[in-house]
Amino acid sequence: MWEELFTRHNIRLWGIASLEEAIDEAAEYRCIAFGLPYDRLAVEALPDDRLIDCSKRELSEKSKAVYAAIRKERPEIHFESYDDVDRMFGLREKGVSQKVLGHLAGLGWIGKSSLLVSPQFGPRIRLGTIFTKNPLKATGSPFQGDCGNCTMCAEICPSGAIDEKGYDVAKCSRVVTDDGKYKTFCGLCMRVCPQGENSNAVHAEANSDTSQYRR
Repeated sequence: MWEELFTRHNIRLWGIASLEEAIDEAAEYRCIAFGLPYDRLAVEALPDDRLIDCSKRELSEKSKAVYAAIRKERPEIHFESYDDVDRMFGLREKGVSQKVLGHLAGLGWIGKSSLLVSPQFGPRIRLGTIFTKNPLKATGSPFQGDCGNCTMCAEICPSGAIDEKGYDVAKCSRVVTDDGKYKTFCGLCMRVCPQGENSNAVHAEANSDTSQYRR
């Protein structure tokens, strides 16, 4: 059923995970996670975020359509949203983001940039999650891939938020443009990542786009 549903919505990246590995008290819950790829041209335009913002809105609407389809086709199952489960178990407070849930569902691994990196699309995906207590069968185990010796995201990061010590969210949110304005998302780590389809076209000229930022 799940394979057919996601195929119909042209979703190639999805999985089902138990929350037992993330939060003991939520072990009875299952999470259905899926990834929707950003528009390629929007990613190529980064750090200009006008197109990626449009892509985000489009993918948010598609996520809503997927949630509605799941609920419609399985009316016998009670589903809950990420926010619903967060209110019960403090997912955000415990560091159980949608990225972590995607990792547990086998969609990819958490990269050096702290983004979920999938083999198919790299980190250029928007994630969706929906939860149920219904004992759905998990589709696999947490993805065991990694970034290896690649440091492309660290080298291009204009705020120095990615280094051998890990990812610094505070630095990432303090990128300053040449006109003195703060920018909380430049997306260059997403663009430059060599993982995923069309990666060569995406990252070939990324180094030329950092001039408008300073640390």
